[in-house]
Amino acid sequence: MLARALVVERELIEAAGVALENRIADDLPEVLADPVALGRCIENLVSNALKYAPQGRWMGIRAEVAAAEVRITVADRGPGISSAEQAQLFEPFYRGAAALEAQIPGSGLGLNLVRQTIEAMGGHISVYSRPGEGSAFTLHLKVARE
Repeated sequence: MLARALVVERELIEAAGVALENRIADDLPEVLADPVALGRCIENLVSNALKYAPQGRWMGIRAEVAAAEVRITVADRGPGISSAEQAQLFEPFYRGAAALEAQIPGSGLGLNLVRQTIEAMGGHISVYSRPGEGSAFTLHLKVARE
């Protein structure tokens, strides 16, 4: 499912000249998630990373198992997000000051929809970011039990 989302975005990643560091564990268990909805969430995070990673920069995608969850992280080395703005990132129509100043297109709905979708599947999303160092968005999904 993660590989499928990356295939959709690979053309955009290559066209943007962004170096992709792909660290996806081979032995990922099944998660409690709708594959189509999860794919759209991943695509949204990749699309955002491309918007904020300037031409010729880096983006990382990591998927790993930790405790009883799978964590999928999309990271960039863009401008980063201040701690004051991080609390508002997932609110509908919120656009950060840097995005507005740089006139980066967007509606401010993507991260809100990702949060709602992931929470509807029993997971959650987290962000780690520092101004000038980039951002990392992580989807936390419950492992499916047999």
